[in-house]
Amino acid sequence: MNMEKKNERIFISCKRVDMERVDALRKDIEQATGEPCWIDRDGIESDAQSVEVIMKAIDQCEVFLFMRSKEHNNITNHSTDWTIREVNYALEEKKRIIFISLDNTPLPRWFKFMFPQQQEIDASDATKLEHFYADLRSWLKVEEKKEKSAPMTRIT
Repeated sequence: MNMEKKNERIFISCKRVDMERVDALRKDIEQATGEPCWIDRDGIESDAQSVEVIMKAIDQCEVFLFMRSKEHNNITNHSTDWTIREVNYALEEKKRIIFISLDNTPLPRWFKFMFPQQQEIDASDATKLEHFYADLRSWLKVEEKKEKSAPMTRIT
């Protein structure tokens, strides 16, 4: 894990198995905002140093993105799952949290119970994603890039 990262203002929480879809969306977010995203690349070890690195990245972010997929339906222990720990910490720290559905899987009952007020963006809806990118630019106070670039990737 790279511990010398600068202070990225966007934190991405996701399941490792979703990394390919998350990477495509991350690239689009970075292109739309000009801001790099913090994402754990090397996996989370069970040592305190990794916990501190993640907590610091959440502390420093302005927007926390929770990338949800069908993999979250398989969580059996909500207190030990890293993505749930991350989002709960972000809630405690009063971060702006955006839930993004990577595969349009219906929300599991426990998710609705734990996060009842959260709305979710469907990553396969290009129009909603464009609105989301505009919101991100506004929240981060960055201007839209003037030059026309390649079309954004749609997650399917």
